[in-house]
Amino acid sequence: MLLRCGSTLGYLNAGVELSEEAILHAIQLPHLHTLKLAHEPPPEITDALLREDTIVLPSLHSLTLATPTTHAWLPFLNDLRWRYPAAITPREPNQSQAQIGIHSTLEDLHCGGGEAPKRAIVKQALAFKNLTTLEIGEFCQDDRCSFDLTDDDVTAIAKALPRLQKLLLGHPCWLNTCQTTFRSLSTLSTNCTGLTNLIVHFNTINIIEDVKSLLEMEDPDTQKLREGPRCGVTSLPLFLTPLTVDGPEIDVLAKGLLYVFPALGNTPVCPGTRGTASSVWLRVGATISRLKSVCCPDP
Repeated sequence: MLLRCGSTLGYLNAGVELSEEAILHAIQLPHLHTLKLAHEPPPEITDALLREDTIVLPSLHSLTLATPTTHAWLPFLNDLRWRYPAAITPREPNQSQAQIGIHSTLEDLHCGGGEAPKRAIVKQALAFKNLTTLEIGEFCQDDRCSFDLTDDDVTAIAKALPRLQKLLLGHPCWLNTCQTTFRSLSTLSTNCTGLTNLIVHFNTINIIEDVKSLLEMEDPDTQKLREGPRCGVTSLPLFLTPLTVDGPEIDVLAKGLLYVFPALGNTPVCPGTRGTASSVWLRVGATISRLKSVCCPDP
């Protein structure tokens, strides 16, 4: 049926397995703006199957991939840029390379489900420079944190994708073994000022020291945080993120979060379960609300 679809097809949700012939047909549809693939791996493409001037997925704005095939699809799409130069070469004198093909048109990339994101997949996603939504991964395993990103990886995301409005990097787990820290939050806030929806792991073992370092250090990135605009995140979903702070440390953390996310609203933090960590996070949230009411009281 897909092979009979005309060139006007704009939305395709492949709930069944597609043949390579059908996939090859779909990725050449000129007006396809939304594509959802459930189980299909990318096709084996030889130079004889596509013309030299082929632009793969020329109008695609939203792409959803299943976890088992994400690791294959993103390298496949990136490889096509170089195998088919027409996909990145301007066709008109006043047209830049950034105006051609999926690497400029794609705005929403969803690779949800399964384990938390893998660094290799994130690096492949950074080639799509105009993303406003990036969703990779979902849950860690019960006994092992599979979130393998570092602060440097998050910095790479923030600098490569400054137009991000939604960044979902898997539900934080309770193990507290991830390598991302509070600094990742500040990096995202300063580089992706349009960001309003954020889910990311961050390690809380040394979070008070991390906050103090952020507020006191004079390195260029910290100076940028102090002087430049920050993102519009109004609430921070925490899921199972653990936290063991008390007394004055709660004030320090609340000030740090409010400094990084000045738009935090009436429900600034959203712990995912009941328990000690949840109650501590709720105290941090109440302190943020109190600080905001003192600094910016309601009229």
